[in-house]
Amino acid sequence: MSRLNSCSPDTSLEKAATIMRNTGRSALLVITREGKAAGTISDKDLVDHVVADGVSARVPVEQVMNRHVETIPVDYRLSDIMEKLPLCDLERIIIVDEDERPVGLLRHADLYGLLGQEFAFLANSGCSAFSEKDRGEQAA
Repeated sequence: MSRLNSCSPDTSLEKAATIMRNTGRSALLVITREGKAAGTISDKDLVDHVVADGVSARVPVEQVMNRHVETIPVDYRLSDIMEKLPLCDLERIIIVDEDERPVGLLRHADLYGLLGQEFAFLANSGCSAFSEKDRGEQAA
């Protein structure tokens, strides 16, 4: 899960790009004054709108942000996330607390990295699902 970096809907695209550069993030969560998720803005959105379409970098994020967001509760299990992720068609899912306030942003890369670590742990721990015979058959 990525640390929560955010901006408000009235933040300029230029300021959003600066925040992304300074934090090393490729996207920001756009949060309303009420603390709810309004959308996301990514480096790809900036390239598509500012560079390719000629939108002024001074316009507010809300004019070009991705408003389609999916959320999951902070207590979701990994298996629940794996079921929901393919249905979302999004690169990021917003993690929310019990009051629907954003607490994190989960990227596909975060999830796949976590799964890779879990599989490596299972394989190295002698889990029967990763027996020598099974590994040999997979390599063949």
